[in-house]
Amino acid sequence: MELLCDHRGSRIDDNGRILLKDGSPLPNILAIGLGAGFKYSDKLGGEKTFKGEINGVWIYQNTIGETIFNQIFDPSTSF
Repeated sequence: MELLCDHRGSRIDDNGRILLKDGSPLPNILAIGLGAGFKYSDKLGGEKTFKGEINGVWIYQNTIGETIFNQIFDPSTSF
């Protein structure tokens, strides 16, 4: 299994799912924490002109925390 990577490491989607080389998400595996690689999106927020990773206590306790929670407890996912 090959992961989608760039110079900073593995890439993830807006839902925190680690992406495979073909761009599809790796099932049942989520990334969270500093260095996970979350980038600005309309869903996650942040400054639109910023191209790096977004990090901070507030975003993990709110936006990203809610996103990960929903991935785990959404009945339509395979968790």
